[in-house]
Amino acid sequence: MDSLKTLLKQLVAIPSVNPDHTGPDDPGGGEAAFARFIRDYAKEQGIQSKLQKVAPGRHNVICRLPGRKSGQRLIFLSHLDTISSTGMTVPPFKGIVKSGKLYGRGACDPKASLAAMLLALVRIAQSPSKCDGEVLFVGTVGEEKDFVGVRKLVDSGIHADACIVGEPTSLKLVVAHKGLVRFKITTTGKTAHGSTPEKGVNAIYRMAPVITAIEEYNHKLKKHSHPLLGSPTIVLGVINGGTAANVVPDQCSIDIDMRLLPGMSVVSEIRKLSTFLRSHGIRHFKIEKPHLADAPLEQDPTHPLIKCVQSAARDNSVKCPLTGASYGTDGSAMHAAGIPTVVFGPGNPKFAHAPDEHVVLNEAEKAVDIYEDIVRRMDHGICGKPF
Repeated sequence: MDSLKTLLKQLVAIPSVNPDHTGPDDPGGGEAAFARFIRDYAKEQGIQSKLQKVAPGRHNVICRLPGRKSGQRLIFLSHLDTISSTGMTVPPFKGIVKSGKLYGRGACDPKASLAAMLLALVRIAQSPSKCDGEVLFVGTVGEEKDFVGVRKLVDSGIHADACIVGEPTSLKLVVAHKGLVRFKITTTGKTAHGSTPEKGVNAIYRMAPVITAIEEYNHKLKKHSHPLLGSPTIVLGVINGGTAANVVPDQCSIDIDMRLLPGMSVVSEIRKLSTFLRSHGIRHFKIEKPHLADAPLEQDPTHPLIKCVQSAARDNSVKCPLTGASYGTDGSAMHAAGIPTVVFGPGNPKFAHAPDEHVVLNEAEKAVDIYEDIVRRMDHGICGKPF
């Protein structure tokens, strides 16, 4: 337990707040220092490690355990960035341990998974019995904002027989999660003085029926359902318009977040929304090009990777049922690249991003054992045919 606790305290103590989420209480610097720490830590443990440039000052970190011979390649993947520490009710970067729990920003999402994955690699690297296949750990930047790190990884031509994404899942096995698309809808009008509104066209008034229709559309989406994910959703999160109370606004915009089920495409779902709005007689609107889109994830539950993870978990006294998640992860990009992918890690997801974010250390220690067993099973063919 001490090695896991010590490493996780070190990881939490290094702020890695996504640059796009930096708040007034954050020290800044993004993921840079965190990526360097992991690279250097891995090298000290005899594991090959390098940085992969994604953007100025932002790097993925790739750690590699080469196999004894040509065989399967397994990727452990977890992101480096966290959300802002602003508003936390516990010290965000001290890694305080109390009643078997370690507190701090990122402790749950995702540094417990990251620490467990690294320690599993260390155990394997220092074991007299090396692996036949190759194992990689990849830490990516940008997952909390735009998935820029994993997209760089995929664009670089990464390949593998399987990928396990470390996120807080309470050691349940996530085989499906929703996709997402974010975009703006705008309306325009004509400005005029507030004392003579008849001389203008109010863009906010033009947006009002759009908003009402979107609320109705969200109810319409409930007719679609997935056994693990429930229904797709659409949420209006931000509205902007106008400059002053006595000026008729000529611009209004709303920010939309849609969560998609497997089988739904971004293009078709936006087209359906546009058709729905027009069917309600709404004409004066424009749906802007999405500024973020990420595909849903759905891994075939009969794939050998599933059996491998579940059997490793059971042998460590963890039940590991199959489940789904409403959030998105780096896993969707890996899966879209043709790599069988699941999401699995320690930590209760309800404490991710929480003001008292924490993880139960016993659960994180279990994850180390399970991750290591997964590699051993892959190596010895316990899970049946190759990934």
